[in-house]
Amino acid sequence: MKTAIDNAAVDIPEVMVEQKIDQMIEEFRLKLQVQNMNLDDYLKHMNTDMDKFREQYKDAAKENVKMDLVLEAVAKAETIEVKDMDLQAEIFTMAQNFGADPQEVYKIILKERRVPMLIQSVGRKKAAGFILSHAVDTNATEEKEETQPAKKAADTSEEKPAKKTAAKRTAKKKEDTPEA
Repeated sequence: MKTAIDNAAVDIPEVMVEQKIDQMIEEFRLKLQVQNMNLDDYLKHMNTDMDKFREQYKDAAKENVKMDLVLEAVAKAETIEVKDMDLQAEIFTMAQNFGADPQEVYKIILKERRVPMLIQSVGRKKAAGFILSHAVDTNATEEKEETQPAKKAADTSEEKPAKKTAAKRTAKKKEDTPEA
């Protein structure tokens, strides 16, 4: 998966990075709320401000945006569909992660108008699954190549006498031809 994303040539618009940072901070804020904390108190406790906190997310946000763009392109190219069952499974997983009731998570998603974001997220996860299921194990290829040199050596040792014979014939022809 990492290889597919690393090999992708993608222009990453700064506005998308900023939006991803906003999203990551919002998710962090929600996790804090589940623990009866708020972001302002957290920042004070960590002796930092929002600008420094946002800066900490910048590199991860760039990588996430690149990954999102690649996965969305794969989903589109492979016509990967997100079905209601996929969304329900994702909501259930989110509820488990937050220690909340799935119905409450669903209500929050509706209230905050995050259904399109949820659909995109599930689509990216399905695209990642597609990539992983179609990935070629390069380690297995390397191991196969490492075991083949012994076979190749055996094959070439059979070929070498033929080459020597050809070399001897060439040498004989040189002996037979008068020197100038």
